[in-house]
Amino acid sequence: MVCVGAATLALAIVAVAVALDFRAPRSYPVGGSPYPVAVADFNRDGRRDVVVGNEDDDDVSVLLGKRRGKFGDARDFPAGDYPFGVAVADFDRDGRRDLVVVDESGPAVSILFGKRHGLFGGPHGHPVADDPYFVAVGRFNGDRRKDLAVAGNGNGEISVLLGKRGGDFTPAKNYNAGDHASSVAVADVNRDGERDLVAADYNDDIEVLIGKGNGAFKSAVEFPSGTSSGEGMVVGRFNRDRDPDVAITDCQLDKVFVSLGKPGTDFRSPEPYDGGSCAYQPAGADVNRDGNLDLLVPNYTMSTIDILRGRGDGTFKPVRRFPATDTDNYSVAVGRFNGDRRPDLAIPDYSDADLSILLGR
Repeated sequence: MVCVGAATLALAIVAVAVALDFRAPRSYPVGGSPYPVAVADFNRDGRRDVVVGNEDDDDVSVLLGKRRGKFGDARDFPAGDYPFGVAVADFDRDGRRDLVVVDESGPAVSILFGKRHGLFGGPHGHPVADDPYFVAVGRFNGDRRKDLAVAGNGNGEISVLLGKRGGDFTPAKNYNAGDHASSVAVADVNRDGERDLVAADYNDDIEVLIGKGNGAFKSAVEFPSGTSSGEGMVVGRFNRDRDPDVAITDCQLDKVFVSLGKPGTDFRSPEPYDGGSCAYQPAGADVNRDGNLDLLVPNYTMSTIDILRGRGDGTFKPVRRFPATDTDNYSVAVGRFNGDRRPDLAIPDYSDADLSILLGR
C-alpha cells in the first residue's frame, strides 16, 4: 500500500537506456518483522540512509549509509504501536529529516523529530481513524508546513492532519474513502494547482478526493480499479501526459492494475499486468534510465522484486524478476546508495528480520 503507502517519483529523461540488472542482495540485521521502508539523508553527509519499521518491536531501525553502497549497523528508536507505514519530511523546519510512523494498533501516527548525527527523539502521537495503514505527506492549505493524509483501513476513512508550528498537527479530520482505505497518495488530479488525494479501496475502487486549497477536501469520487483485493498503490505519469496515473497491486490475483488518468478527474479502464504478490508497498522509478517510469513490485511468494518496465505510452513490458530476500517481502524503496547514476533498492525481509540492499549495475 504506499504507500504508498503510495508516492510519485520524478522522471529523469536520458538519451540511452541501460541494461537492467542488480548485484546479489546484501543483508543487514534490523528489528522483528520489518515492513515499511523509506530512504533519505538523515545525518546530512550526502549519502542516502534507510529507515525500516519493525512491527514486532514497536520501533524503527535506521541504517546510515557509508561508502560504496554499504551501511552501518542498525540503530533502533521507539515508534508507537505496530509500525505499518513510514514517511520522511522536515516537519519542524529545522533542516533535519523527521519521521512519521503509522501506529496501526494506536490508532495513531507518531512523529519522531530528527536530531544530529542521524538520531531521533521519542515519538509524539496523534490519533487517526481506525486501523491506519499508510501515510502521505503534502501541503493542503497553502502554508509552508507539511500536512498528513493517513489511510484508515478499518472504516474506510482518510485522516487529514494539518501542520502547525514546531512540528505539531491539528486534530485529524476524517473523510470517507470507500470501504477500506488501504493506501493514499498526493497528486494534482484535476490540474487546478491544489493537492488532491488518491486512495486505494481494499475492495475494487480508486477513490479521489479533490482538494479545496484550504486544507479541506470534497467528497470522494469512485473509479473502478480492476482489483479484487487492492493493497499497494503507485501514482505517477506512465504515459508522459499531464494527468496522474494509478497502479494498484492485487494480493489475490498477483497482478498490477494500471489506470491511466484523463483530463478532469476521470480514469481509463484498468489494464492488468502479471507481477508481484501481496505487494503492500510498491514503488515507481526509472530503473533502466530510458526516461520512462517503471513499476517495482515485491513478490511475497517468490522472494523476488518484480519489475515492469514502462514503455512511455502507459503500457508495460512483461515482468522481470530479481532475487531480493531469503524469505517474504512486502515493500521496496528506491535510492542511490553507492554514488553512481543507477537506482538501488532497499527491501525488508519480513520473516528473517533483515534489510536487503540491491545495488544496480
